[in-house]
Amino acid sequence: MKKIIIFFLLAFINTGFCQDNPDTSETITTKYITGTQQLVIMHEQIKSLYPVLEKLYPIAVAENHSLYIFDLDSNSNYTFIKKVPENFPVPDGIRAAMPLQGYDFKPVCIVTGDAFDNTKEMVLIFHEFVHCAQFYSVEMKIKGTLDIYKKSMEKKDYMWELTHAFPYDNAQFVENYTSFLNALKDSDSIKIVSLRNSIKKILSKEDYEYMIWQEWKEGYARYIENKLNIFFNFKINEHGKNIPYDRVAFYYSGSGYIAYLNSKYPGIDMNMEKLFMAMK
Repeated sequence: MKKIIIFFLLAFINTGFCQDNPDTSETITTKYITGTQQLVIMHEQIKSLYPVLEKLYPIAVAENHSLYIFDLDSNSNYTFIKKVPENFPVPDGIRAAMPLQGYDFKPVCIVTGDAFDNTKEMVLIFHEFVHCAQFYSVEMKIKGTLDIYKKSMEKKDYMWELTHAFPYDNAQFVENYTSFLNALKDSDSIKIVSLRNSIKKILSKEDYEYMIWQEWKEGYARYIENKLNIFFNFKINEHGKNIPYDRVAFYYSGSGYIAYLNSKYPGIDMNMEKLFMAMK
């Protein structure tokens, strides 16, 4: 199985406009139009499940060192819009949402063509669409409350969400976080609260904010992704649960913590801002 790389970039990518080659554009359109239309069909099935699934967002297919942008037309079907140059490294198997300068800084889901191979792969596109929904709703409001975001912007560190030097290998953190994951599995409220407090004491303020931010942002996208996996009878995604921990650990823990909070406060998973405050 190909390794799927899922991440979210905050940097505004410098992609300028380039002249479309009609033959190439027509070929790409034909190649991926079936996949994009299948995405529309999937959306009709799932859009009422959660507010973040109500809308579809632009897609850019990375191929031939270019990004081929598809967006919705007046009939709510994807149509080819334009081609922009691939002016940044695009890893094989990319699934990412980012504001794209080459498309008026709109949040765009960037994928390679294998994203349309089957329904299971297309579920990951909806993971990225959750990030688009976050961007258009409460993301910037929440970020504005975080010291780590403010300091990162002062330093012009636009990649902080990917590169922050979190102490994943700190022995105390590893011990407490492992216990926290086990407490989530057991729905042990006493241990969950106690361990969250312990983790907060271990971490610096910026590290703790980073953890919560990733648990909310990526954890919520993973939470919705796994709701869709269950809907389509696929195996749930548990990547990130094992030591050694890295940023993807927060996808796993965030999803589990959100599920726990929703069991205590039914419906909180429908309101992203209230959810963040509960996680905080």
